[in-house]
Amino acid sequence: MKYLILLIILSGCSFQQLNINESKLTISSVNYINTPKDLKYLINDALLVKPESNTNLIIRDYKENLRDFSGGNNLSNIESQIYGEVTLEINVDDAKNIIIISSSKKFQNNFLNPQAQKIMIQTMRKELFRDLSSKIQMVLLRDAARIPSI
Repeated sequence: MKYLILLIILSGCSFQQLNINESKLTISSVNYINTPKDLKYLINDALLVKPESNTNLIIRDYKENLRDFSGGNNLSNIESQIYGEVTLEINVDDAKNIIIISSSKKFQNNFLNPQAQKIMIQTMRKELFRDLSSKIQMVLLRDAARIPSI
């Protein structure tokens, strides 16, 4: 639904038509370097790989950081934040565009036991991957509107 609204807005602004097949962006190849499998699966679901396209995509250097925030009289962890960052490189013919995409998720952990905290971190990591994947899709849609060949 959100892609349909975006396409209507872009076509109303007299941008060129996008090469989108069933809400998937068409590119010639995707290469992953140091990227988690779960993130790869989410990104691959949104892309359509066709050799005749002249757009190459490289997703590399995934970094993740978990931060705990303490406070109160007992100085226990009150809140945790998981931060993820990935580098996106879009190559169209001779043009190269490098973008760093990041996301973070916070959650309360002052009432969680250690096992529940591990499960919460796994859940937040999945949410982080979904957010990064959607941001990558939005960047590709934005570039598709500016670069006719995507």
